Amino acid sequence: HILCQMKRSIEVSDGTKVTLILQEALRAGKACRDESTVEEILVLKKFGSGKSRFGDGDVPLDLAKMAAKAAKEKAIKPSIKRCIEKLEALNASKSISALRQT
Repeated sequence: HILCQMKRSIEVSDGTKVTLILQEALRAGKACRDESTVEEILVLKKFGSGKSRFGDGDVPLDLAKMAAKAAKEKAIKPSIKRCIEKLEALNASKSISALRQT
């Protein structure tokens, strides 16, 4: 599972920026699956859990697209924004530290 692999990557990452990016990606992935964040995924429940590679039923394309669009807007884009803000803050703090040392 990709989220499990990301968790393991975070555990062994030694770079602040890499860790930050991986953590936000993990949060976005979890948020996409959270019904309280992306309510639109609730309509997909009747088609099965997705745990079986054989599936419990085919999801209509329009419902899948609607849920994917909602996940992008409600989970992925906010996570990207947070990640950029954190990276900018990290860069600013390094610049401030450098100025203090001169």
